Amino acid sequence: MELQIPKAQQATLLEFARLSAEAKQALLEALKTESGSLKIQDTAQAFSDRSGLPINSAAPIVWMLHNMYSSRASSEVPVDEFADAVLRATVAFEPSGSRLTDDERNGARNFLKEALSMDDTFGVSAKALSVSLDQERLFTECRILSDIRPVFGDDIDSAPKATVIIHKLRINYNEGGELRHFYVSLDAEDLEALKSSVERALKKDAGLKAFLKGVVRCLS
Repeated sequence: MELQIPKAQQATLLEFARLSAEAKQALLEALKTESGSLKIQDTAQAFSDRSGLPINSAAPIVWMLHNMYSSRASSEVPVDEFADAVLRATVAFEPSGSRLTDDERNGARNFLKEALSMDDTFGVSAKALSVSLDQERLFTECRILSDIRPVFGDDIDSAPKATVIIHKLRINYNEGGELRHFYVSLDAEDLEALKSSVERALKKDAGLKAFLKGVVRCLS
């Protein structure tokens, strides 16, 4: 099997391979205790706390490993073969003057073989995350901006005759790996309708979780 590592993850893969044995063990423990959660940032923070690695380095490594598990599972390639293919692929982008040592390569390979076999903990999270993110557009954040708009009469040199309060809902989302956003204009009545819809959705979410309790684990 031959793999091509996405360019965005090449530096992350090399950083992971060069982690000390202690840091790799801390990462392994963080993945073992993930227990099927979708809160990947919590896993990254646990890894950062245990290893001393900055969170801005720990988080990309954790996300990369989740992507690897999903790729391995969907391809149905045996874990050993997949781990070997990952390490072979690094040769194509390793800096010529700073290639991975045999110890780093073997350590990374052994780690991947163990991590990618965690089907009941880390593996559940990776598959669930893959399912939840397999959407055309993914919400990232929102913000409501409120403005007061004056309403002038015929004589624009005079004070405004009235004002209108306008709220603009900005929704940020991810589409095909690109961050985008759009605005929706709202008034007070629209805000109440939006609030009602969100509250209704939260009640349905709680009801569905209660219904599924004891039947199947519901990740969030």
